[in-house]
Amino acid sequence: MRRTRRTQSWVDIERVMVIRRRGTSVTAWCRYCARAVPMSTDDEAAAAAGVTRSAMCSLAYTQALHSAEAPGGVLIICLESLQKYLLGERS
Repeated sequence: MRRTRRTQSWVDIERVMVIRRRGTSVTAWCRYCARAVPMSTDDEAAAAAGVTRSAMCSLAYTQALHSAEAPGGVLIICLESLQKYLLGERS
């Protein structure tokens, strides 16, 4: 008597990223996106991404992330560019 073995496998891959902001976010003009987008301070963006503030500033200054200087000299990060960066999409 001959036996046949059948194996079935399913792989579902889905990636979801949620960026939660602890402080107040602002909607500001991103010159790279060419539209108004949600932005957060470098401290809040670093906390959301799980990196240090200095690493976040380095990414902004090398233009890996979209950033701008808010009144008072505060660095703000485009959250859409941060999401794309964390997902591996380069803009």
